Amino acid sequence: MDLTESSLTLFLYYHIKARFGGTGGRKESEPTMLFRITVKNSKLTNGIRVEKGMSVDVPSNSMSNPLTTNGGQAVVDAFMRIYGIDIKKAGALSMVYLDVERIG
Repeated sequence: MDLTESSLTLFLYYHIKARFGGTGGRKESEPTMLFRITVKNSKLTNGIRVEKGMSVDVPSNSMSNPLTTNGGQAVVDAFMRIYGIDIKKAGALSMVYLDVERIG
């Protein structure tokens, strides 16, 4: 690559980065919210035991409730990762059984 190609490549790189933000599509000003999801009451369904007080922290790029966003998949994934249980199969993926609190 000669000097002209190198200069053009750098120009295009910085131009695209400036134009599109260079943050993987996410704007730097968008806050990442953190929600704490806590089980309200113990429950045993489909052989899955959910105990009162179990909680997980779920990050979200939106301010909406993570239980209602994308079918609550982030919450299901978090309970699977932390406790190894499928909260959806336990029938506890709703506001009746889970308390949602914004903590960050």
